Amino acid sequence: MGTGSDEEVCEKVCGVIRNEDPKLLFVQFDSVDGAGHRYTYGTKPYLDTITYIDSLLGKIFNTAEECGKVENTLFIVTADHGGYKTNHGGSTDDEKLISYFVRGKSVNKGEFGYCEIRDTAAITAFALGFEQPACWSSRLPDGLFADGFSFERPSEVAADGSKRYSDRQNQPTPAAPGKTIRDFARWDGMRCYFPFDNDAEDKTGKTTADVEGKLYYTKGFYGSAATFDDAAIRCSAVNAGTDYYTIAVWIRKDFAGGSEKMNIFSTKKNENDVGLSFFIQGDELIHEIGMGDGNIHYAHPLPGNYAGNWFHFICSYDRNENELCYYYDFALETDWYSEVEVPRELKLDGNKVTIGGNASLSLDDLIVFDHKLSDPEIDDLQRYYEQ
Repeated sequence: MGTGSDEEVCEKVCGVIRNEDPKLLFVQFDSVDGAGHRYTYGTKPYLDTITYIDSLLGKIFNTAEECGKVENTLFIVTADHGGYKTNHGGSTDDEKLISYFVRGKSVNKGEFGYCEIRDTAAITAFALGFEQPACWSSRLPDGLFADGFSFERPSEVAADGSKRYSDRQNQPTPAAPGKTIRDFARWDGMRCYFPFDNDAEDKTGKTTADVEGKLYYTKGFYGSAATFDDAAIRCSAVNAGTDYYTIAVWIRKDFAGGSEKMNIFSTKKNENDVGLSFFIQGDELIHEIGMGDGNIHYAHPLPGNYAGNWFHFICSYDRNENELCYYYDFALETDWYSEVEVPRELKLDGNKVTIGGNASLSLDDLIVFDHKLSDPEIDDLQRYYEQ
């Protein structure tokens, strides 16, 4: 409805409260974030800015009180994020954990249970009397409302009632003898291995990588993961082989649907180039093999309840048999035989490989193998992640 300095925004908001009857009113004050970036999060200038913003919140509340609108209004006051030094977007507690305040006539006094930013949607819908859509992943926190009940986070429950990997406590990438990836998978069969443990380094040493943009490291399945909101990784050629190849990776997409193309891994420079690519579009996970004069395009629905959860994806391709197999969470999802043969001599490497690319997608433990994984190898890989 309007922008300006924080003081100007406050005056506009108070005018709306006095002169109109909004059912939902969102207000953002930006100077706290600016102070963190400029002066360092947690310093006196930063805290002084919070005190100033608190005075503006007081003006808004007092205006609502003067107009007799407090009794039937739910107030939510929340930070956007924390910070570390002069930035944010990483996985430290100082960046992730925030203050979250709620006031309303049926709100219980005191502290309430575990809450995430996405739960603001469920809280707001409940206050407005709306039934929460089934596709949402937000929930009411325990003990927040006297007249509301909490429930299991929808996206964390599979159709059969079981939880996916989302309820697993994050653990460091195993480093003890007998427990590393080398003990469960053929190291000599890997073309690249990116654990994304706070760096974008291929641990096999077979390719070098450069980060374009700002890559965020967030909580992964093991250790940290790479979140590609504002970045892509470009690395030198990864030889996919002329007989077989396999890609294995943990994927988390924080929302369902959407038309944006979210790249996972590609050896193609453009749509019609020779090479292979994996990406998500809408609710489908797509693999394309580009042959220069056309593409083999294979799409399959993403696993149920994928939004906000980690799931493991494996694609193995046998170029001798023209057979492609998808595995979700180490179980065979589908196998597919192409009517179009990929010429055996066609190299799908590409001079440069792109991982991710300016999309709200997180990846962990990305591995490319030079062979089609056998059933025992897939079982071994699953054992590595379940130890």
